Amino acid sequence: QCLVIMEHDDEQFDDDEPKISIAGAINVSSTSDAVFTARGLCLAIEDTLLIDDANFVLLKGHRYGLVGENGAGKTTLMQALRERLEEESDAFSVAYVGQNDAERHASVKKTVLEHCMSGNTRIQRLKAELEDLQEQSATAELDEIEKITERMCEIDEQIDAYYRTEPDKRALQTLRLLGFTKKTSGDQVDSLSGGWRTRLELACALFAQPNVLMLDEPTNHLDLHAVLNLASMLRGADLKNTTLIVVSHDASFLDLVCTDILALHQQRLQAFSGNYAAFEEKAEEYVIRHEKLYKNRVVEEARQKTMVAQAKSRARKAGNDKAIKQAASRERKAEARVGLYREDGKRYKLRSLKVMDAKAVRLPARAEPVKVGKEITLRLPAEAISADSNHSGAGGMPLIVVEGLTFSYPGAATPVLKNITCSISPGDRIALVGKNGAGKSTLIRGLMGSPDVVVTGGRAGQGSVHRRGKVSLLDQNQIATLAEHLEESSVEFLAKRHPQVDGVGRFKVEGDIRAHLGGFGLSGETALLPISELSGGLRVRLCLADLFAPLSVPDVLLLDEPTNHLDAETTTALVNALKTFKGAVVVVSHNFGFLLNVCRDLWVCEAGTLKISRHTDEADFSHHFRQFASQIVSKDDRADLDNVLRYRATRNALVVQGAGSQQASLVV
Repeated sequence: QCLVIMEHDDEQFDDDEPKISIAGAINVSSTSDAVFTARGLCLAIEDTLLIDDANFVLLKGHRYGLVGENGAGKTTLMQALRERLEEESDAFSVAYVGQNDAERHASVKKTVLEHCMSGNTRIQRLKAELEDLQEQSATAELDEIEKITERMCEIDEQIDAYYRTEPDKRALQTLRLLGFTKKTSGDQVDSLSGGWRTRLELACALFAQPNVLMLDEPTNHLDLHAVLNLASMLRGADLKNTTLIVVSHDASFLDLVCTDILALHQQRLQAFSGNYAAFEEKAEEYVIRHEKLYKNRVVEEARQKTMVAQAKSRARKAGNDKAIKQAASRERKAEARVGLYREDGKRYKLRSLKVMDAKAVRLPARAEPVKVGKEITLRLPAEAISADSNHSGAGGMPLIVVEGLTFSYPGAATPVLKNITCSISPGDRIALVGKNGAGKSTLIRGLMGSPDVVVTGGRAGQGSVHRRGKVSLLDQNQIATLAEHLEESSVEFLAKRHPQVDGVGRFKVEGDIRAHLGGFGLSGETALLPISELSGGLRVRLCLADLFAPLSVPDVLLLDEPTNHLDAETTTALVNALKTFKGAVVVVSHNFGFLLNVCRDLWVCEAGTLKISRHTDEADFSHHFRQFASQIVSKDDRADLDNVLRYRATRNALVVQGAGSQQASLVV
């Protein structure tokens, strides 16, 4: 082991770049199963301590889910680990895909396939070494040429062996599983949108088969098919020797992928074996145990305080100075020792730090109260159905009717969806799924009445979607429009969006706006912050507050990937809010845990058609969704996927305790 203190050099980064420091006893090994070992690791960014005294080991071939609240330091920890591992460049290949990495190669002129294949850093290093050796051989002495030639032959053999594995076919397969077609694999990288460049970065990292793979929220720009395929690839034989660290708020994805969980909360990092479901169970046990420990501490402190007070009183009355000192000594010992415990339940030694052997150190922790974090709530209006729609309750008259319609884009030779018949009624909860390009967004925009979607066919060739009441859409484009209002506060944004007209308006005074925002978790000073300072989750809440402003309440709410960038608490708040919403909801989402908790009917876009599976007493949404998802993953993964989906379907809201922490948080 070695003591490492790393700090970014100011000359290497912009002045605005936050400085990351890491300290502790760290050992990196390319030969043992323990790839990374940390003892007493501390991590700070600028003057803020993120992790204190962490002990953990990363094992070869294990897949770690790094979980914790937004701002806890997960991304910073991965960046620090990456930097430390990359110092071992001769022994390690490290691949990292962050949330904003799509822009790194925005101007690359290679094709998608060429760029993907260039992601194998080991082969790139071998080729670079071969070029250096060729230059050296031109001026080397005779005794050196033999060694250089021998090494060049070794490199040639390794490169030849690599190309005999037909890497181009493997690269195409990786790209296909993430949504690229053979045609789009030939597109230029600089022509791709940000979302597709993110997929390409994932493909490059997976294709490289690195020693260590780090993924920060990898599912944010993927559809459901790509998420399930990504899970299969991460579990597959090609990465069996790769150590994976993944940050995700998608509990179902972590269930399917992870062998271990690293939980970060309140500066403490703890490791748990098993997937996220196993972590949840252990976390609940932790809450129960620590509540009991703290209760025992309070009782024992009261008992010791009473006994010391009685002893002091008796000693003073007797004028016994020795007894007074004994009582004071007992009081000091009680203050120092009552409430101490060890997580493993073993005996502890307060003076064990004097013994330098790590095996002999048996220091305890003190039982503290389990603090329950502030619950995030979203309050949708109780009366969601518009007055002019004359509908109420699930199963009422349809709010949207589509009969035999075709959906296409202007100038397109082939329609996206043909002969579509469907209806949406109050209380409906619909999951809309399908491969990328199958028509999900097209149908959503067609239901909205978007002018860029051409609707034809229907009875008597009317070519129109019949709507009753108001239809609203929440998608990434809408959230992106907030970029035009970054200097405004949430209060100012809503005031401009919903002004009074002829003395009539949604909000009469600023207090009305702030009260409305409070119902969406934007209360107090948060409502007055510039939008630029709001997290992704807070921006989603602001968009919902905008959609549900008075006199704007929708009858049909269309949600296109609503959980992107949402933390677990906000996701749960959205789930609970949708359960109280009286209107209809149609959801496109890659988060299967979210779908299982919200939806009752399954709509599948496939081959230009729409297949509808409604819930019945014999076959509920979970049944339909499991059948659909099982067709996407490999046969080897189907049993595990089925177990994950069954588990999530029976667990609507979970109280999860951060590892070694004192706060409970709700997740889905």
